[in-house]
Amino acid sequence: MDRSDTSEEHRSDTSEEQRTDEAEQSTDEAEQESKRAYAELVATLQAKGIPLSVLDHPSFIRWLEKYTGVYRSSWHG
Repeated sequence: MDRSDTSEEHRSDTSEEQRTDEAEQSTDEAEQESKRAYAELVATLQAKGIPLSVLDHPSFIRWLEKYTGVYRSSWHG
């Protein structure tokens, strides 16, 4: 293997690591945004006196999963 092959492999490995890091960062940012949105939703429901049990209704769970990508009953209870 000549030196250019080694250099090309190193660039490929570095590029793949960078893509992996960017994907993890994007996932972390999305998770943080979902948590923030959910926390705001819970705070709004509490402020309006709406019981948090509405969050466990199947249609509401589907809505949360659709628009936030996640649903965690542990977030409200």
